[in-house]
Amino acid sequence: MEKIKKVVPYVFLAGGAISILRTIYILWNTFLPDFSTRYQAVRVLFGGNNPYSNLSSFTSENYPPIALILISPVTLFPFEVSSKILIILSVLSLIFCIVLLHRALNLPLLQTSFLFFFASISFPFKFTVGMGQLNLLVLFFLTLFLFGVIKGKIFAASISIAIASSLKLFPGILLLVLLIQRKWKIFFISSLAILILFLTSFVLFDKDITLFYIRKILVQLILGSSGAEYYNQSITGLFSRFNINTGTLTLSRIFIFLLTVCFILRRRELSLGIPLFMTMILLSSNFTWQHHLILLLLPFAVLLKKSSLTTQMFMLIAYFLIAMNIKNPTLITQEWYGPIALSHSFFGMLILWSLLVFKKNDQ
Repeated sequence: MEKIKKVVPYVFLAGGAISILRTIYILWNTFLPDFSTRYQAVRVLFGGNNPYSNLSSFTSENYPPIALILISPVTLFPFEVSSKILIILSVLSLIFCIVLLHRALNLPLLQTSFLFFFASISFPFKFTVGMGQLNLLVLFFLTLFLFGVIKGKIFAASISIAIASSLKLFPGILLLVLLIQRKWKIFFISSLAILILFLTSFVLFDKDITLFYIRKILVQLILGSSGAEYYNQSITGLFSRFNINTGTLTLSRIFIFLLTVCFILRRRELSLGIPLFMTMILLSSNFTWQHHLILLLLPFAVLLKKSSLTTQMFMLIAYFLIAMNIKNPTLITQEWYGPIALSHSFFGMLILWSLLVFKKNDQ
């Protein structure tokens, strides 16, 4: 029996490795649609033009100028080569995240192997790599941020959250956790690092480009919504599918936010506050695409540490709801159970958020 227990982690690690290699093989020569937009936007920006207007690409560009600057080294090559580089970087980011979480949380090898295997077979992982999204790079820097916070490496944590916030804007909201818990030093250093990075685009390029982004793109991202679109698994998607009014939606968001803040004030543990706030943001935002859900690897890892059997059972349910994908959602749209089934990831996030909120001190 002891020999079997020692072998199990390596079986899961091998299974995860095989799953990742299979994903790379399938996607190696495919077109990465979202990355094609980033690729073209970088070329337009460095050509001295506005990448947010008249850009003929798969989708409109909604990344800030500093994000395009940060990923520009990847776009120095022909698109086919750059796509392969991004796939490799994404996979390596996942592996490094697992290693960092293993070290930061002192997770046993068995639990670490579970994280690796279940992340590698999940739809959000395959979706984010297949679309050419930057979520795994963001996850890497958020994991570095958590690692730095836990290990007391303030400068490294500050730079990491600054880069994550530059690639995707929402990690900047995590500064509220530092503010709520009165972590003044890391809050001010992180804020300064973010400010410096965002001012870089003003210095390097025409300031009108950044101002255009703020007025035309950022405001729409904050106020806009993707409604009942299946791939939107946030509370907005759920309420849209049930045709619930916006007033109730607003009150629900306020409740989730206040309960999250109360927990953070009560526990004062950054190692719990950061993943809880991440989950809250994804749960209550205007839109949370399924490829964003790979970011929940970090909350899952924190919950997995010293968790009870009951918690692990609920985690497994949450994982299943978050990791799955309905290939033909239109087939059940008009069914009575359609709004519930099409919101499976929302309910998974709600379970995950609840487990974090009510996590006991001795776990």
